Amino acid sequence: LVSSRGYCDDTMIMAESLDDIIVMNEVVMEFCKNHHFKMNIKDKSYLTGRNGDGTEIKANFQLKWGEQNITKVPSSQAIRYLGAYIAADLSWTKQISTMNASIMHVVANLRHKKTTLLQGMLIIREALGPKLEIGLRHAYIPMQILDSWDTWLISALKQRVDIISRQCEDS
Repeated sequence: LVSSRGYCDDTMIMAESLDDIIVMNEVVMEFCKNHHFKMNIKDKSYLTGRNGDGTEIKANFQLKWGEQNITKVPSSQAIRYLGAYIAADLSWTKQISTMNASIMHVVANLRHKKTTLLQGMLIIREALGPKLEIGLRHAYIPMQILDSWDTWLISALKQRVDIISRQCEDS
């Protein structure tokens, strides 16, 4: 009989060596077994990083969770963690690309008149801002990119203002 259920999501284990990772993995597996916990690692758990000498983890190294292999990814591959795309090589390319796509979606909708000026302003304030917040808080984004995003958004909003003012003049 289970009186309650819960889950733990978005956890990370970091270590100085693969031997330490193996030991921590075994401790967690034993803990889960003793407390009747289950973990779904399929497509959710990854092993990534570099050896102490800076080389990638050997291709033939395999970490297991019970009988399942934990997916190994190169340190350059971004993994979604706590709402942001992070990579062990400290590249923010995937996160910046995702944020850029969100901004361009709003810009395109404004420019192609799929949203009104008011809708665009509300979307930027109530949806886009919060969506970008995690990346803006954690990712290193070069100032040139931030300036471009500002320019695109301001330009699209200004274009909608100009359209509205021309419509008012024609009336």
